Amino acid sequence: MTKKIISAVLAAAMTVTSFSMVMAVPNVTDMAGAADGKEVSGTAIVNLPEIKITVPTTAALVVNPFKMTYTNDTTHVSGSDQIVSVKQDIESESNVALAVNVSALKATPAEGSGITIMTGTAAKATAKSAYVALAIGDASGTDALKTTYADIQDQAKNKKAVLVAAKNDAAGASLANAYVIPAKTTEAQKASFILTGDVNANPTKKDTDGKTVIADPWKSTDTIAVGFKFTFTPQIIEQTTTNP
Repeated sequence: MTKKIISAVLAAAMTVTSFSMVMAVPNVTDMAGAADGKEVSGTAIVNLPEIKITVPTTAALVVNPFKMTYTNDTTHVSGSDQIVSVKQDIESESNVALAVNVSALKATPAEGSGITIMTGTAAKATAKSAYVALAIGDASGTDALKTTYADIQDQAKNKKAVLVAAKNDAAGASLANAYVIPAKTTEAQKASFILTGDVNANPTKKDTDGKTVIADPWKSTDTIAVGFKFTFTPQIIEQTTTNP
C-alpha cells in the first residue's frame, strides 16, 4: 500500500514537472529571433480614490449692527456679533486627504441699500459698510474653529484658522488650499466653516447738497446676499519607509 502511494505521488510530481516544461517553451530560439526581439504590450488600469464628501448647501447670515443677542430656532443661528451665522461642517469619508478650495465668495448688498462691501474691517468706516468673511478651520480638538469674530481673528493670527474676505464683484474672492481634510480612518474627517465679520453701527452720508453730513441708519431692507463655492483637490499620499 505504501509503495502504491509513493508511486502515485511521484507520478503526480512528474506530471506537474512535465506541464511546467511545456508551459515554459521559449519564444526566441535563434540568433535571428534574438536580433528581432519580441514586442510586449499591455493596457493600464487607473486606481482612483474613493471620494465621498457631505457639504451644507445653505448659510444663513444676519447683520446685527448693535451686537444684540440674536437667536433663530429655525435656522439655528445665534450670537451677538455684528455678523451672525451658524458654524457648519464639511464631512469627508474619502480615502485620501482633500484640500478645500474656496471660490466665488461674493457679498451682494440689496439694491438701493448703499452698502459698501469692504475686504477689511468696516467698524471705522463712515459710509454704510460691511466686512463679510468666510472662516474655515478644525472641526474639533483644541484648535476647533471658534464662533465669535474676535476669537476667529486670534485663530487666524496664530494660523489656526483661515479667513477669506468676500468681494462685491463678478468673480468674487477665492483661495486654494484653504484647509486640508485628512483621509478617513475609522471615522469620517471634518472641517468647520462660518461666516463672520463686522459693520459700522452708525453710518453717515452726504445730504443732497453734497456737503451736509447726515445719518444713514441701517434698515430692515439692508440685506446682504452671500454665496460661495467649495471645491476639493485630492492629495498625494506620501508613503513612509522603514529600515529593515
